[in-house]
Amino acid sequence: MQWHTISPCFIFMVPGTAGVYMITVGNQVVYVGQATDLRTRIQQHFLDSEPNSDLKNVIQHYQVAVMFAEVEYVSELNRLESDLYYRYNPVCNKIAPPRY
Repeated sequence: MQWHTISPCFIFMVPGTAGVYMITVGNQVVYVGQATDLRTRIQQHFLDSEPNSDLKNVIQHYQVAVMFAEVEYVSELNRLESDLYYRYNPVCNKIAPPRY
């Protein structure tokens, strides 16, 4: 899996393909997620309507970066997100995914 890191101002460059992503502040992973359309899902986090108040607060008050990796098979998304969650224990994820 190849990771790419971007600033939020370049979200439009994220592909609309399936993958996993992390939102970071410095070296700390604050949120992990998965999507069948990375660009759309990541953009949603940066809207005023973001429902996760912890993540919204971090995005509004800190310089964040987005790391993402495309995946070939959608069936891998749950396992990959779970692996990232339990590796980094992100503070803004409200729900822990099942372990795989």
